[in-house]
Amino acid sequence: MCITVHYVFTYLYAMLRVSVFFKKYESEGKQIE
Repeated sequence: MCITVHYVFTYLYAMLRVSVFFKKYESEGKQIE
């Protein structure tokens, strides 16, 4: 069970980082235009 829980938390953390990265990328892209 510990391995499954660790995998879920790692996945959620990765998704959070990706969402934040895309938000920053979109904001920078709008500023460039």
